[in-house]
Amino acid sequence: TIDFLRLLYEELAVQREAGTPSRLRLVISYRDDEVEGRPIAELLAAAPRRLSLARAPLDADETEELIAALLGAPEVPEVFTARVSHETGGNPFFIQEVLRGLMERGDVYLQAGRWAAPIDVAHLELPETIAAVLERRLAAVAPFERELLDWLAIHAQPMPLELLAACGDDEPHATRARVRR
Repeated sequence: TIDFLRLLYEELAVQREAGTPSRLRLVISYRDDEVEGRPIAELLAAAPRRLSLARAPLDADETEELIAALLGAPEVPEVFTARVSHETGGNPFFIQEVLRGLMERGDVYLQAGRWAAPIDVAHLELPETIAAVLERRLAAVAPFERELLDWLAIHAQPMPLELLAACGDDEPHATRARVRR
């Protein structure tokens, strides 16, 4: 992806220098804490004309709006949104994953178009980290599929089906069927 962006940026620079600037603009989304020492740092340094928009964590009102939208509920208890906001640090991705986990477990749900929980929201178990959210979700995955996910994570890039099947000590057609589920 970085190589593609670098080539695209270079092509746009050539067009601009030739007097035929393109109307195409690159929009790149990244986290500031994941730039240093990575290939994207070079790409950003090579872009003299760029506009950076930093996104601060969501505040309590924005967190409430996001939770209401994700739950499809017009109102969500303030004590719940305050707790989610505090526990997630206002990280929209973390908020979404926490809510997805709560909904999958049946800890929060819609009842007659209103938000509901089977227990007091103060006692709902919220994961402390995004890693805990992902671990909880992975615990529900069948062992063979978890093994495939582990191999994909280790490989850290798209993996040919034949290689994935060999890692899982399986036939490609069987792995293909499992991946499609």
